[in-house]
Amino acid sequence: MTSEPIPLSKLSKSLEECSGYDFQVLLRTLTSSKYVDDKLLKSDLAVFVAKVLKLLRSGEDYHVWKACHLINVLCSYNPVVLCSQAGEFLTLTFNKLEQKASYYRTTITSSHGRTLLACLVRTVGLLIDLVRGKPALTREVLTPRLSVIISTLVNLSQFEPKMCLSILRKLLLRNTTTFRPHANKFKMVLTNLLSKDYFHFDSATRKLIAQNFALLNLAKFSSAAKDETKSHHNTYQDDQWRKGLMSVLYSFKPVISLCGEILDFSADPDMQKLLQGLPAPRNGSPEEIFSPLEIDLNKPITLWAIAKRLNILSDLTIAFISQPTHFQLRIPLRGIIQISEAVLSLTTNYLPLQRTLRRDTELTSTVDALLPCLQMCGISLLRVTSQYYGKCTFPYTSNILSSLELFVPLKKGTTSVDFDRVRSLEGEMFELIKVADYYARQLGLSLGETTLFAKLVDTSMYLVKDTVLLNQLYGEHNAGAQKHSNKAKKANKQSKGSMSDMYSHPQEFTSVRTLKDFDALNDFLVSVVSRFKLSSVQQIQISKFCISNSVKLSKERGQLPHSFVRLLRALVLHPGYDRISILPIAVTLLKKQGDDVFALFCNPRLPFGAVQRTSEALNTYQGNLSSTAHEEDAGQFSGLSETPPKEDEFEQEAVSSRGNQVQNIKDHSSLYYESTMNGNVKRLISEEPEKVFKKRALATVMHNGAQQQETLTTVEKAETEVASIPVEFIQEKETTVKVDEDQESGGESEFEIPEINVSEDDED
Repeated sequence: MTSEPIPLSKLSKSLEECSGYDFQVLLRTLTSSKYVDDKLLKSDLAVFVAKVLKLLRSGEDYHVWKACHLINVLCSYNPVVLCSQAGEFLTLTFNKLEQKASYYRTTITSSHGRTLLACLVRTVGLLIDLVRGKPALTREVLTPRLSVIISTLVNLSQFEPKMCLSILRKLLLRNTTTFRPHANKFKMVLTNLLSKDYFHFDSATRKLIAQNFALLNLAKFSSAAKDETKSHHNTYQDDQWRKGLMSVLYSFKPVISLCGEILDFSADPDMQKLLQGLPAPRNGSPEEIFSPLEIDLNKPITLWAIAKRLNILSDLTIAFISQPTHFQLRIPLRGIIQISEAVLSLTTNYLPLQRTLRRDTELTSTVDALLPCLQMCGISLLRVTSQYYGKCTFPYTSNILSSLELFVPLKKGTTSVDFDRVRSLEGEMFELIKVADYYARQLGLSLGETTLFAKLVDTSMYLVKDTVLLNQLYGEHNAGAQKHSNKAKKANKQSKGSMSDMYSHPQEFTSVRTLKDFDALNDFLVSVVSRFKLSSVQQIQISKFCISNSVKLSKERGQLPHSFVRLLRALVLHPGYDRISILPIAVTLLKKQGDDVFALFCNPRLPFGAVQRTSEALNTYQGNLSSTAHEEDAGQFSGLSETPPKEDEFEQEAVSSRGNQVQNIKDHSSLYYESTMNGNVKRLISEEPEKVFKKRALATVMHNGAQQQETLTTVEKAETEVASIPVEFIQEKETTVKVDEDQESGGESEFEIPEINVSEDDED
């Protein structure tokens, strides 16, 4: 039974009054495909569209907001409305957007004004996406209005980058030619956002700013006339793109060199050599994107400007090497990796502070907190580079891994990991583990020489523990407990009356690991356990962590997370040097949810072998065997043909007598056995009865063995070589059944079935 849709005339009557849930029901009703009918254009659909346009022209923000949502639903689900009304919808919506953007300060004074502005921007962007790709609509609706739309969005992006930059990014990619007149102004807007307000936005908006800055090089590309006769005049399509990328890479070297005022680069010749090899312009000074940094060592807080600048440059580099383009790109991977190595080398593990700065406590504390932030820029570059150009970075693997190892904090004067600093760098350590996991999965056992993975395993085993936030407080109280007098203790108790929860419920002040953290660590541990030979201590630590947390999570969640299942598999398959198997424990943990791998371990099964079908060959062989047997019964043993029959004859004979083959073989075998055995046994009984009864058991056994061996040999030949088997079988039967009737003496008989040895009795 098909239900008729609600007439649009009734929906249009309630269009102005409906709100809240009723308006949601109305929008859901409009998504029906039954309204996609061009016959409705002159009746109900025309009336409904007129009502929507009336709401869009209204002066009330709420009516305009409703009209925007109606336009979005109608144009998305009804192609008839899109093709007939897209031009008018886009014109009126953009006019409203232009009006609100020109009075931006007034518009954003109220919350509903900002909401309406965002709704108008989304509606314009949706209409552009729906119209693009349709030749007639693009030519008649989008192209005449696109330049004005770009201008308005560029002006608005300096105030609302989160709203506009996603639409401008699409326009830069797909309407590059139309965007060129607005490129310089848009570059000024983006540069201002990068230099002043970049860190005021969330990470998604910062990513959009960097991507638009990179894609702006598409709009500024000018196609110069090419001279095909002179190769040095040929230009590449990515010349402008590469120029913009290199200008960003050239900006790294001055910032890294500035860190030489804090760290003593002269103590490490490798660092000096690395600094000299950073990308730099060959002729002249590079194009400056940002103004110079202002650093005052007397004000340690100004050192954070270095971290800000490096973060911006790394985000821009990531945007350049990860954006899609219409042409191939020439990416300077060596230069990017050298920059990452130089940034990761900015650590006090191997580079000391300048002598003049070591006595300033505030400055040294600021430097200790600053350097890991600088190193994270290098890790981000390596992560994205390996993600997009993974195999191309393999020639630099040794340099990359040695650089990543520099980020692991070490205790002063030793090579052991400083776990106190690891706890303060949890987020950064997780990023390092992800990058190291990628290279471990790609290269495997060839990474056994580096000590990075051994340190990261120790770090991972520390990070999986819950963080007790009161450890430091308990240590301070225990150290100073003896110095307090009774009076001081009473005063101390009175002043800490509101802090009793810290002593009565310390477990509530604990930072617990999330499942996302466990998944990241388990992925790394699976790669390490599967590809490296760990020490016994580390192998046992990983096993304990996996088992204890598996038991805990299986009780809390009802089933074991997939990352722990994979880690259990890896530990069972790769037990390490001690060959300690946790298979019984793993099977017990996965008893409820089951696992195919562990089921195979507990109940090993051999795989099915390949089966070769030889039924036709066996049928041919059996047919020839039956025909030969009948000839022997007729007394034609001596009339055997010396030349073997052809394969065609065998096939014809097999086809003609396939119905009686099995029965003929059985009849012939029984007749032949009875006639042969009865005649020979009677002869032997009449001559030497003692020998026959004495050797009966032995003869029976030997007869069975010979018959079994002869049968096995025949089947094997029939399976392997079909054409030559009948001839060989006939020869064997000729030799086997031949009996010398003239030999009646007590000598050895040539009859093989049964074989009777009477040599001892003859001597007697």
